[in-house]
Amino acid sequence: MLKRITTIITMALTMACVAIGQSGVVFAAGQNILQVVTNTTEQKELPNDQGYIQKSIVASNPENGEVIVEVKLANAAPDGVNGAQSAAEIFLVIDNSPSMNFVAVGGQTRKQIVIGAAQSLVNEIYNQASNVKIGVVKFSGLYTSISAATLVSALSTDKNTTIAALNSILNGSTSNATNIDAGLQRAGQNFSSSDANKVVILLTDGVPNRDAAGNDVNDDQYQTQEGLQIQANTKQTLINLQNNGITPISMLTGMDANDLGSNGQPIGQQAAAEDLAVVTNIFGTESNPTAGKVYNTSVSNVANIVENDILDYVLQIVHRPIHDITITDFFPDDILDNFDFNYAGNPTLGNASAAIDPETKSIIWTIPEVLGEQITTMRYTLKLRDMQNQALLDKVIATNQSIVLHYTDSDDEEHEVTLNSSPSIRLTHFVPSPPNAGLNFIKNNPIVIAIIGIGFAVAAFIGTKKLIKDGR
Repeated sequence: MLKRITTIITMALTMACVAIGQSGVVFAAGQNILQVVTNTTEQKELPNDQGYIQKSIVASNPENGEVIVEVKLANAAPDGVNGAQSAAEIFLVIDNSPSMNFVAVGGQTRKQIVIGAAQSLVNEIYNQASNVKIGVVKFSGLYTSISAATLVSALSTDKNTTIAALNSILNGSTSNATNIDAGLQRAGQNFSSSDANKVVILLTDGVPNRDAAGNDVNDDQYQTQEGLQIQANTKQTLINLQNNGITPISMLTGMDANDLGSNGQPIGQQAAAEDLAVVTNIFGTESNPTAGKVYNTSVSNVANIVENDILDYVLQIVHRPIHDITITDFFPDDILDNFDFNYAGNPTLGNASAAIDPETKSIIWTIPEVLGEQITTMRYTLKLRDMQNQALLDKVIATNQSIVLHYTDSDDEEHEVTLNSSPSIRLTHFVPSPPNAGLNFIKNNPIVIAIIGIGFAVAAFIGTKKLIKDGR
């Protein structure tokens, strides 16, 4: 009787095991895997809070012995840090003297041309730069003091506010005379005390005949003592702005011989030469400016200068780009001797050498330029050739020996930064915990449970029947 019960239970268990076997459940033996020991290096900061460089393992396949390594160069504050390095404050200083109403070739007034270009400039700056504030100042010469300039709009991150301020100048009336000195001083007084990049953009069609110190001359008195004093004071205000960390950008127009004057006729060579002599004394020339940047252009070319040259220069200041960048990534012998190297796609900027140079044991990544708040990456795979390599077992291997970064900043200063820390990996033998897969399969499979249950039920029935029979 016991033999029959044992046979039935054995058959039930055998059938259950067959079902488990057919299910694909395997109780794996130990195997070698490639383990990530250190995932990410430090964020090595660049000088002057310019940004950082970092290396990380961004993906891994332990069973195949493969990792994907990423090199990241950021012209931005490190993750989790609120950096002010790309913050910018910009004041547009707009001429609102009567000459701005002169009609230019094509039928628009000088004011319409200048304000239209300024609006395009504002749109592009807000679109291309993060963390930027723009304000607007207008000036004329109604007073021989700083009162000749008005703060139309304080510094703001809202593009609509700035555009509205420009429209108010466009649609408003002009006032007598030209006090550039007052306009520059008014803008200088309204910057914050932060360490943001600060810029003044002067847009004027006139030669100053008043200043903020009380001097006042007629247009034919520029070479008098008082006229020269106005020029000297305006020039000094430009220099003061630059000395206080504010970059002046001056666009001068209306002084080309072909520009139209109040009578609708070209101003001619003599008037243009006289005006040019005065503005050169104040602002210098494009090749040798008194401070910052100077553009002297015809009225017909204002939009081109403002929307292209000035925009590009402003973005250079705002973004603090770095350029002429080379990143040399050196590899240790353990990587060179035991791993296959392949790029995981192209770098997001620039180009990388085709393969590891066996002599220098390195790859070189070259990048023309990285703008402010811009992050660029390069990725490659390292795949272990032999997962059974006993010489590497339990040995911690650095994915890289070091990274050396060379670049030039926006002040044309060259820098070298070395990142010595590295992600690390290890070939190790992995033995899984005692298997529960078969038990889980039995628990979650009603057919197997039924087979085992029937076996035990039959055995119990036979045993019970035998007990009853024996009891008789």
